[in-house]
Amino acid sequence: QLFKTNFWFPIKFFSGFLGLSAATAVVFIIVGGVQMHISLGEDEQIKQGKKTITWAIIGLVISILAIAIVQIISRLQYQL
Repeated sequence: QLFKTNFWFPIKFFSGFLGLSAATAVVFIIVGGVQMHISLGEDEQIKQGKKTITWAIIGLVISILAIAIVQIISRLQYQL
């Protein structure tokens, strides 16, 4: 009983933290879009906006995968 109670705290903490990182990635996707929009056709600014969006998407994918892994581990632990 004590082990299962203590086990859920890190799972909930990591799920919340990963959710926050996913939200941050979405914010940076928006920032990259704004960078591209206000670039006024400057190639360097457009490249910077695309780079921001690319890394934000990579971060979002990693966050989603991490959330899935945490959920799988928590379900496996609950079955034990």
